Amino acid sequence: MPLDGQLVLIAGNQSVDPRHGGAVGRRELLDRLVEALSVPTVDGVVASADLLEELTLLNVLEHRLAICSSPGESQGVAGSTILAANFDGAHLGASGEQATAGSGFAERIAELQNSGVPALIDIVQPSGAAHSDFETDWHDWIGPFQSVSQAVSTGAGVWFSLPAIAGMHSLAAQTAFPVLVRDTDVPIDTAAWKALFAGDLPLNVRGMVIGASGLFPLASAVGEATEQIAASIRQRVR
Repeated sequence: MPLDGQLVLIAGNQSVDPRHGGAVGRRELLDRLVEALSVPTVDGVVASADLLEELTLLNVLEHRLAICSSPGESQGVAGSTILAANFDGAHLGASGEQATAGSGFAERIAELQNSGVPALIDIVQPSGAAHSDFETDWHDWIGPFQSVSQAVSTGAGVWFSLPAIAGMHSLAAQTAFPVLVRDTDVPIDTAAWKALFAGDLPLNVRGMVIGASGLFPLASAVGEATEQIAASIRQRVR
């Protein structure tokens, strides 16, 4: 955890450029991640195991957190696998329906906790939802958020992430778990990030996960956009 208590991560599993919908090649994605990770105020990256391995070989993860995810799989990567690869945590997504009793979600989180592996849980909409995060109202997230929160028995080593939408602070205030504000699936202007974190956010909002807004910015270069967005959360502790 950074000394100022604010965590800034990059979401690395980007397969499409949201500005035009075109596919993103592996080399282009790696170049964008390397540029974003060069920003001193960025603390780490959330990405699949193969991407983390490539970034390690490129020597850009030194003194950075490597959070391992399995895109498209809500159960994520086993704690033993994460420990063996020397990664720093697990990333998984969960909607209300995925966190219900009998789904195995609670057992999955318990397995990570027993392994000593921190878990970053994205609260997500049900699989049938057709709209993007940016088009949702914060009230749409109350049900999934409460279901996932209730399924996790303890908060030790568990973080939640919620989308950067208006009213997000009202959701975060309903839990004692630490919360990261994650990028939506369309780029957000850097001024909007600054405005979001300039507001009266609950103390358990402890950072951000930058995705499309930093890697595929509406204006400026990747490094510049990432630096400006990361500065939004840092302003809270000045």
